Amino acid sequence: KGYMVPRKAGWDTHGLPVELEVEKMLGLDGKEQIEEYGLDPFITKCKESVWKYKGMWEDFSGTVGFWADMDDPYVTYHDDFIESEWWALKQIWDKGLLYKGFKIVPYCPRCGTPLSSHEVAPGYKTLKERTAFQREIYKLQLRLNCTNHPSFNKDKAYSSIGDEISEIKRLFPQVMGKMPFYSELVNEIAEEDQGNNKDARQQMILSKLQVKRKVVKEKVSTINTKELILDTLYTLTSLSDVYNEVSNKLNTNIDILEGSKNNFFTKLKRTFRKALNLPEPELIYNFTIIDSKKGTKSNKAVDIRVFNGNVARKSKFYFALSNKSGPEYHKIKTFDENSILEFTNKNIMENQEILTLLDAADEYFKQNVPINDRTKIKGLKMDLITIKNVIVKASQKRNDYCAHIEEQQQMKKLGITNV
Repeated sequence: KGYMVPRKAGWDTHGLPVELEVEKMLGLDGKEQIEEYGLDPFITKCKESVWKYKGMWEDFSGTVGFWADMDDPYVTYHDDFIESEWWALKQIWDKGLLYKGFKIVPYCPRCGTPLSSHEVAPGYKTLKERTAFQREIYKLQLRLNCTNHPSFNKDKAYSSIGDEISEIKRLFPQVMGKMPFYSELVNEIAEEDQGNNKDARQQMILSKLQVKRKVVKEKVSTINTKELILDTLYTLTSLSDVYNEVSNKLNTNIDILEGSKNNFFTKLKRTFRKALNLPEPELIYNFTIIDSKKGTKSNKAVDIRVFNGNVARKSKFYFALSNKSGPEYHKIKTFDENSILEFTNKNIMENQEILTLLDAADEYFKQNVPINDRTKIKGLKMDLITIKNVIVKASQKRNDYCAHIEEQQQMKKLGITNV
């Protein structure tokens, strides 16, 4: 209809699962302990908790190709979102579309709140046999209305099973109204009260009505934070093949560009260098670096051969590191966590710099190669997207690691050590 509808990412931060996760994290059990801990700090913890899986969710969204505006999401605990909901509710009320209704919903007695469908999904306990429950309800009503009635002759009724059945039959029309008379259930009442195996019958009733809850002993699992940061570094090894491909493309593009400059004097110098076994001179390209965040441009002189050599070395290093049973990975695994974190940070920064220079190199070749040769140039755009995605993924994993370390430290301050 011509309206712009943005695809916003969103964080539904309200709900019982958030509170239960924070309760478990803090070692609390129930409303009283939450109030004792303090509502304000508990709410703060809940707000922090909802961002715990942010990186994972964004990474998964990118993996499955689901596009949404991650930079400006809606957050349900923000005031502007809550006020928008109340505004919408008022519009519905003003139009007379709001009504009061009644609905039977699952309820959690421990939490003192109704449960939504997704909160019930993990399991909601019900009686195993509804028929058994209804039978016992009928018998209970009979006991309450008949055997507790002032005119119920207890001395006569409890002298024999038959007398109890007769006494219930006598009072039934008077106290039970239009409810049907089920002789089988009346007989059960008498047997439960006076039968030879009355104790066993009574125990069987309790067993029928009992909701058996499976007690699962929760295992206290500890997260190996060293493995987390090693996995972050290992994520970068997927750049090995990309960098190898990029290095080959750069060599091709350099040859095309430099080949277009060939003249007699250039060829003569190259012949002398080869004859005298002299090293290649510096090959300086002036790249235009664009800072998308600041919206600025700057020039940087880059020795393209040295830069391409660095890209090739990165490819070889990540290839070696990708073998978890190899010497490179084993060597890094012997480092302490802080050293691995520093090394990971260094690699992420280096890859970000390589990404920036490759982007500039791609534009440089397209603009400086003669028009007749531009179709021969090997573009880098798809490689740049792959490199960026790997860096983003590694950065998210690093942030998750740092958040977990910080959480551990906070828990230890609160006296919780089994984290």
